Amino acid sequence: MKILTKLSLISLSLSSAFATAASLSIDSATDFGNSHESYPADNAIDGSLAWSSRWAASGSPVNLKLDLGSTQSVSEVGISWGKGGSQTHTFEVYARPGTSGGWTKVYDSLSSGTTSSIEVYDIDDIDAQQIRVKTFENSAGDEWTNIKEVEIYGESESTSEGVDPSTGYAENYALTGDEMTLDFDDVSWNTVEVNTASELENALSEASAGDKIVIASGTYVGNFKLKVGGSQNKPIWIVAENVSNMPILDGDDYNNSTTLAIDGEDAGGIGYIYVESIKVSNARTGISVDQADYVTIDNVEVYDIGQSAIHLRDGSKYNIVKDSYIHDTGLYNVKYGEGVYIGSDYTKWPGGSSSSEYDPAVDYAQILNNIIGPNVTAEHIDIKEGSSYAYVIGNTFDAEGMNDIINGGLSFIDFKGNYAEAAYNTGDQNDNEYFENAFEINEKSSGWGAYNDIHNNSVTFDDDYYDDSKVSVTITLALGSGGNANSVSTTDDIKPTHWVVKNNVDTTNTVSDNTRITEDEDKMYSGF
Repeated sequence: MKILTKLSLISLSLSSAFATAASLSIDSATDFGNSHESYPADNAIDGSLAWSSRWAASGSPVNLKLDLGSTQSVSEVGISWGKGGSQTHTFEVYARPGTSGGWTKVYDSLSSGTTSSIEVYDIDDIDAQQIRVKTFENSAGDEWTNIKEVEIYGESESTSEGVDPSTGYAENYALTGDEMTLDFDDVSWNTVEVNTASELENALSEASAGDKIVIASGTYVGNFKLKVGGSQNKPIWIVAENVSNMPILDGDDYNNSTTLAIDGEDAGGIGYIYVESIKVSNARTGISVDQADYVTIDNVEVYDIGQSAIHLRDGSKYNIVKDSYIHDTGLYNVKYGEGVYIGSDYTKWPGGSSSSEYDPAVDYAQILNNIIGPNVTAEHIDIKEGSSYAYVIGNTFDAEGMNDIINGGLSFIDFKGNYAEAAYNTGDQNDNEYFENAFEINEKSSGWGAYNDIHNNSVTFDDDYYDDSKVSVTITLALGSGGNANSVSTTDDIKPTHWVVKNNVDTTNTVSDNTRITEDEDKMYSGF
């Protein structure tokens, strides 16, 4: 099975692919009549991986039919399953050369249940105009089939943006326009197989560009650190031997240290590191990235963490967290139980009041298609002052277990940096009475919390808590000494739950084309 992550929701190509064929244009999508009226078949070909833009149909089996408009050579089908990171789906794929006549079965299997991105299946090569995906039950026993997106691959005169048909790799451009390509098949890997914690420690300490560290299934107890990097043509890859039985890196104590630290301080900065298909647990921080650029964290589960799950810090740039599952944080301190933490508090900048000094410019982070929650006690994503150009796209947030009452970290995303974009994310309050706001924009330090763009997100609120009269609330507070914001008290001005709260910010931020859904599906509000 090959995994393709393809996201065309912003103007740049942000894809990392293993597909070997061109993406074919799909003219239309239809079903056999048992879909939800709010989630029709054409949602499966709209280019969005958002949960709110899925095809949903009830029963077993259900059928989704894709029409290419003409007969073409088809070799692969890609499907982004709803809740694909936590459920498997039983399905079959059929094809036929025209719009009528018999169907030929070209594939039947289970989805992996390890990714919410597009999973690509090698089918029997066939000339086809129509492809039909027939799904049965899922591992959760849910009667609903949810598919966020379908893509079809084969031979075509045209190719999709970013995909080079000669190599089959989609180019991955950093947000400055610089090209970042991880062309794994062109790398002369030095494969290092590890089976024990000591072997893993040695492999990391002795790593060099082009190393592929392959971790066997099992539990590895320790605090692991990588202090060297790769290059664009020879990255360092840390990967599971068996994706279906991922190894567990266990930090041994959720009140202490970091399970996996990628730290470029001693080397003066490192980069080009790929971490894939591992589980990380049981430390104060799950994964930290310091002074390291072009780090990709892909299909990783981070859980049972004392404070934050993943921390991008100290000037690290162009890093990606995608297709991962983050849950159960804040076990030691709920105040700092963030899912993904980008940057550093202004007190930890050089010259700040803290003994720690971190470069605040953690820029161009991409947080893509992750499932965050339940039991993430603070913000699911905290974009700190000093950081810029974070892209938060296609994530799923679950408010169950958020309980950072003291710190007020009870929004899915807290925007304290500049020029961030959050789009096509979905969230659910999930009966959490402590959940305050879907999103917050804060000026924690003077000049920050500006030019952020929040659009095309969908959040479900609980009727018992939501205040219809305050869809978007602006609270203006005086700035304290040093340009830092005074704390926001819990008053009727910001309670109960709101869509977006803007604290101490000007009009440079934009909020548009979002959807708020209450527990009553007939009550939907769009456009704010």
